Amino acid sequence: MPVPKQSLALSSRHVSPVISWTDQYGRAQRHAANSNLLGMQLFNAQPAREFVSYPKNPHHSGEYFFAQTGQMVAYEVMFEYTAYMWLDYSTPVRAIAAQPMYMGFGNGLGHYPDALYVHGDGDQVVYNVKPSERMDADVEAQFAACRAVCAEVGWRFEVFDGLPPIVVFNLEFLARYRHSRNAPTARIHRYIVTMAAHGALVREFIAAARKTDAYLMPALWHLAWKREIRFDEAARITENTAIWLATV
Repeated sequence: MPVPKQSLALSSRHVSPVISWTDQYGRAQRHAANSNLLGMQLFNAQPAREFVSYPKNPHHSGEYFFAQTGQMVAYEVMFEYTAYMWLDYSTPVRAIAAQPMYMGFGNGLGHYPDALYVHGDGDQVVYNVKPSERMDADVEAQFAACRAVCAEVGWRFEVFDGLPPIVVFNLEFLARYRHSRNAPTARIHRYIVTMAAHGALVREFIAAARKTDAYLMPALWHLAWKREIRFDEAARITENTAIWLATV
């Protein structure tokens, strides 16, 4: 039965919201939703529940290698995999935990956020993943309640609702080179930066790799993943893609 929208909203008649989680040592924890939680390192928490499959949400679980932190992050469906890829590529992240808590709203209802991460600026961010086509009134109400709890704690609240197909294509291509094993040597780094500083096409880098060092291309794409060099993300990567040096 659909949950009435109004029952998801927080109100003064409800008991205080409570957060439940399992810490990194396997100990069950429970605490009122207030600013004290910011110091309790929920970004190191273990998953708060087992991943399950629904008729409209096939079970394709696995682990994503989050390059910025060097850890494996569990995902429940491939859409979450894409969300983690995008976060890893686009946002500075210091730490991340998948489904780290149960967020009790104080009215008998609650929510398992998809992730909690620490932004490069030190803010802690609750990260929810939901395709835009599935953002109905009930989901909006649930997220409104989640956002209200986050405000009480001091967490930021974000929702990933998808990317254009071309951006996903480019992201999946670059993600193959996100591991540090593809990082350039100092010599190759100088070579790439020099070419990018003047503007160059991918086919020019391919030609240079054939003449100098085959590892130039994996290094090029690693630097693109790191956003040290840039390209038009809205156009599919081809040999005619223009590459330029990122500006600070």
